[in-house]
Amino acid sequence: LRSEGMPASGGERILLPYRTLVAGAPFGIDPPNELARVHLCRCWDPATCAWVVAEADRFGAWTTDRHRSVPTTDMEALRVPALEGWLRAETARCLFPTLARLYGFHPCHLHYHDLFIVRYAAGEGQAGPGRACEA
Repeated sequence: LRSEGMPASGGERILLPYRTLVAGAPFGIDPPNELARVHLCRCWDPATCAWVVAEADRFGAWTTDRHRSVPTTDMEALRVPALEGWLRAETARCLFPTLARLYGFHPCHLHYHDLFIVRYAAGEGQAGPGRACEA
């Protein structure tokens, strides 16, 4: 199971953005600062993504009622036994060091409140064809 990025000290892997977007005035951030930057990274290769989806399907706890304001089909990722330890390790090894490097934080200051897997049908948002998904 691999992710794209560069090795860092201590076994960390820092992801390299393939694109950076700047969210400014339309999002209430004027002038834009580092936190207004959205960095797009490829976290995992297709085989790893397929494994995550297969384990989530095997666990089978998909729901549509976690978020009433944003209709998604999702599940709490850490409830999936096969993914729980792996996701915690990936978060510590890759996600938090990458976010820390990109946004100027120390990884020990980061944590997640909610970690979930979202299911989308290819070619359409969860809200239906032709509608934007806000998830």
